[in-house]
Amino acid sequence: MKLHSKKARNVRVRSEFIQAHIARYNSESRDYDFLALLRSGRNPVYPNVWQVVTGKIESGETAAETARREVREETNLKPGKMWTLPYVSTFYNAKRDVIFSSPVFGLLVDYNDEVILSPEHTDFRWLGLNDCIDKVLLPSHKEGTEIFNRFVLSGGHSANFEINL
Repeated sequence: MKLHSKKARNVRVRSEFIQAHIARYNSESRDYDFLALLRSGRNPVYPNVWQVVTGKIESGETAAETARREVREETNLKPGKMWTLPYVSTFYNAKRDVIFSSPVFGLLVDYNDEVILSPEHTDFRWLGLNDCIDKVLLPSHKEGTEIFNRFVLSGGHSANFEINL
């Protein structure tokens, strides 16, 4: 059996996208709330799916800059502290035959800031950790939420991952 044909090619790995998890501290519950967003039904990719902020890295932009910009564009929230999480999301795009690796970020916003959604989303929910993990569909969004909480928000390691932009 021939393992490689002349037409075979290697699958490329690219980093063109980011994933950003947003949290706020709720002094009433003494815990963090996590933001879940509902993608528009008009979106051709994952319509009507609950997710976290995702976005495409633009030319000349770092991944961290993209995360801050996408959070502002999609939610109108102004991030305070920001962390790069010890986790990279991967997904396969069959149409382009490319595996994408996405850096994952955590961002903290003020509890009283108002969410104003871009047309990309139609609804949002502030949820506790377990409810957020249950609500978002994609495994990497579930894992990223849990890692944000474990390593940054409740793990005492936030200084190791904080980004100052």
